[in-house]
Amino acid sequence: MQRKYFFNQFLYKLKISLYFLLPALLLVSIHFNQPSESLLGKATSQLRTVRSLETKSLSAAALTALDPGLALTSMTSFGLVGDGQTDNWQALTAAIAAAGGQKVQYQLPVGVFRISSNLSFPENITLVFSEGNRLAVDAGVTLTLQGQVKAGYYQIFTGKGTIKGPFQNNFLTPSWYGAQGDGQTDDTLAIQAAMLENKEILFPNGTFLVEAQTTGYGDLTGGILIPSNVTIKMSPLTVIKAKPTASKFYNIFNIYEQENVT
Repeated sequence: MQRKYFFNQFLYKLKISLYFLLPALLLVSIHFNQPSESLLGKATSQLRTVRSLETKSLSAAALTALDPGLALTSMTSFGLVGDGQTDNWQALTAAIAAAGGQKVQYQLPVGVFRISSNLSFPENITLVFSEGNRLAVDAGVTLTLQGQVKAGYYQIFTGKGTIKGPFQNNFLTPSWYGAQGDGQTDDTLAIQAAMLENKEILFPNGTFLVEAQTTGYGDLTGGILIPSNVTIKMSPLTVIKAKPTASKFYNIFNIYEQENVT
């Protein structure tokens, strides 16, 4: 009789404990599957969202600040045609030759300027882009920029060719490569193109979708491959989000075997 009494008391207490414990367990489960507030996730994880934790990214004014010691020279006199079809290789080559070894700040006119052959701007030339200026590099063509680039958070490169540094800038932004941050466009390729070693990568406000699906723990594919010596800086309302899929595993930022990533 006494054993039955204690057994009933045990069942009663267990019932009460489960009553309070189950909602807590459910809450933990829901929280685990919600977007993480971490700046950088593991190489393979179930984190689906990366958010900015503090104001870090530079203002648009800082990106476009000109060298006060240099005049701003328009490139219109070199015969550029910004219709997106005409080849501007010869006109741009003439602008490079005109600069010689002197430091120059060249302002591109409004338009889309196609480049059909490999071209290299030396480190003494700074290219200044207003919104609406774009260099369109043909497939199989490499545009090398050794000087500085001045542009805000808008697209300045297009085409299927390769944009190559080293760039004199300490920073790059995926916006230059066409990242939209509208929560609908797949920004994976644009963000990846901006990930150059030894640079600060600046994200403006926006929601950037990336292809981040993996097959499970240990799968190091998917997401943005981060090189060594990179600092990622985000504006207050920056969100980097995995494109919705049925997968439970995502790589937002893949920093496997890299060093000095902050």
